[in-house]
Amino acid sequence: MEEIIAFFVEHEKVVWAMMSFIIFGIIYALKIPYKKLTSKITNEKVRQLANKAIVILTFAVSIGLTLGYSELVNIDFSLSHSIKYAVSAIALYSATEIKKGNKDINKFA
Repeated sequence: MEEIIAFFVEHEKVVWAMMSFIIFGIIYALKIPYKKLTSKITNEKVRQLANKAIVILTFAVSIGLTLGYSELVNIDFSLSHSIKYAVSAIALYSATEIKKGNKDINKFA
């Protein structure tokens, strides 16, 4: 077990990729029930604002996982690492939404 922990401590890029994909998976799984819940909101602007809150949820999940990882491998918690993982997960989420055709990339240009 100590060898595995030492590997992850020494290879931050592996941890970065793993945490980003784990956070992406959690957020993607939570998206469906979250969107169903917000679909009941009748005011369109409020509904869109509520749907954008999934980004905040991504940061919350990232902070929680980073805290857990820090305790597991006995290192100090780093908010900058947590933010880095969350931003990577958001980029993955956006890329999959664009690939599926759910987002119009031209509206951001």
